[in-house]
Amino acid sequence: MATEIGSNKAIGFFALAHDAINLTPELRSKHGKEYCNIPAIKIARFAVNKTHQSKGIGKYIMGYAMGFIVQEICPKIGGIYITLDSYPQVVSWYEKHFNYRKNTLIKDNDGDLVSLIFPIKDFKVQ
Repeated sequence: MATEIGSNKAIGFFALAHDAINLTPELRSKHGKEYCNIPAIKIARFAVNKTHQSKGIGKYIMGYAMGFIVQEICPKIGGIYITLDSYPQVVSWYEKHFNYRKNTLIKDNDGDLVSLIFPIKDFKVQ
């Protein structure tokens, strides 16, 4: 969690969870894979305080989260992809700034979310 200097108010935060991408029998056959799941790390929650949005802070926090996953989490528990579920109106932000790719459209209680994936092998420290 990022906070303002001299304040206890959060500027933004992220939360991580272990995830897996389930391969259908058709995909397993098409790609010659014997396993059913591809290990991943999910950015389960990601937010920037409304008063700090559109100032580049989200890019910094997302970059930090992705670097933390690649450098600290994956060496300990593994993972091939970083995943996250995005509201449709912000998918292009993840695609433009971080090269996330659409995975599938999933249903959520609050409406449609777009499942995005990022191959960990494509991460570059900036």
